[in-house]
Amino acid sequence: MTDATRSQLALLLRPEHLTRVVDIGANPIDGDPPYKPLLARRLCRVVGFEAQPEALARLDAAKSDLETYLPHAIADGQRRTLHVCAASGMTSLLEPDPHVLSHFPGLAEWGRVLERREIDTVALSAVPEIDGIEMLKMDLQGGERAVLDGAGDTLAEAVCIQLDVSFVPLYKGQATYGEMDLALRARGGSSRT
Repeated sequence: MTDATRSQLALLLRPEHLTRVVDIGANPIDGDPPYKPLLARRLCRVVGFEAQPEALARLDAAKSDLETYLPHAIADGQRRTLHVCAASGMTSLLEPDPHVLSHFPGLAEWGRVLERREIDTVALSAVPEIDGIEMLKMDLQGGERAVLDGAGDTLAEAVCIQLDVSFVPLYKGQATYGEMDLALRARGGSSRT
């Protein structure tokens, strides 16, 4: 589809509001987010969350007027331990499993915990900046299940949920692909790979 066709489609559809995107774990380490084309065409509004101050600063420095980034750790609203790892992309509310990580080149070092910080998490259903969600992106290094536990009915209008999930649990207590599939289906959704 060409850019001209996309623009014509947007005009034809004339959405009543901008698509509401929520990005939990918005750390910009993996390139552009999947909603970047929507942002470029001013078709969505993003509320993103990043608990790591350095990553949050990078997001804030590059954001548009359609993006809001908050320093909350989204989970189930409980006090938890943030495991700050050698590689920013491995930092998690769950503890990395050194035995499992040792089977993957480089991951044991990346997942080495440098610091443990007690932090308060916020339930997705308790965030006033969210007035609905059509697209939810989660990349929480194993913490996705806790987000669902604290979501309440905020996902009732979601048409797309993209999450980073593993077939092999890299963190202690991490929900596997199959467990996340069942959790999403129990909420009334279906998953496709």
